[in-house]
Amino acid sequence: MAGGGYAQAGMGALGGTLGGIGDIISAFSYKQPKLEQATGMEQRLRQLTQSQLLGGGQQLLGATALYNQLAPILMGQLPGMHYVPPTGGGPGMGGDTSGGGAGGAQFPSYREALGNMQNQTALTQRQTALKAQIKGMKPSPERRQARKDLKALKRQIKGLPTAAQYERQAYMAGTTPDASMYDIRQGPPSGGPPAPSMGSSLGDINDLLGQLQGGYQSPTLMDYYQGAY
Repeated sequence: MAGGGYAQAGMGALGGTLGGIGDIISAFSYKQPKLEQATGMEQRLRQLTQSQLLGGGQQLLGATALYNQLAPILMGQLPGMHYVPPTGGGPGMGGDTSGGGAGGAQFPSYREALGNMQNQTALTQRQTALKAQIKGMKPSPERRQARKDLKALKRQIKGLPTAAQYERQAYMAGTTPDASMYDIRQGPPSGGPPAPSMGSSLGDINDLLGQLQGGYQSPTLMDYYQGAY
């Protein structure tokens, strides 16, 4: 009986080995299924979806950059507080482009980064249009000049950062608040009228609510004539 058990175990190991060899052979002979090419309408819908996605992302990024610029100014409107503008502007305002934000990361202003993205896109579109123009031209001095222009344009694009790098710069510049913008101080600004206190503002609101609840009526023309107001 012991001999039969050993034989059964050996046959099981041999079957496992043969199964592994069969899997390897099947992997080498595997043919990836081919999908049908997308129709013109499908490709158009993909391009449209991608364009809308990129456009929506750019709008959101621009709104975020604008919020980061306006938030400190709005915070300075709080009673008893005032906003101190930075000297020379910051990365978010298109001034100093030496960097800023968390960790002192170096990145240009959002306006500059957006301009770089638009410039890179315009160069790429010009390259595509120039290639199409050369294909439709007959051999001539104009065609040779167009080919020279295309080579120069390719060298210019090759020397620029990639589109992904420009997009990252714009994202970092638009989403990272400028630390120099958040200079909110307590008290009135120097040389200006005293800022209203929180207590006075709440008192004005309470007076207004009391007038509304007490049946306050707006003055008539006769009241003005009699000098009551």
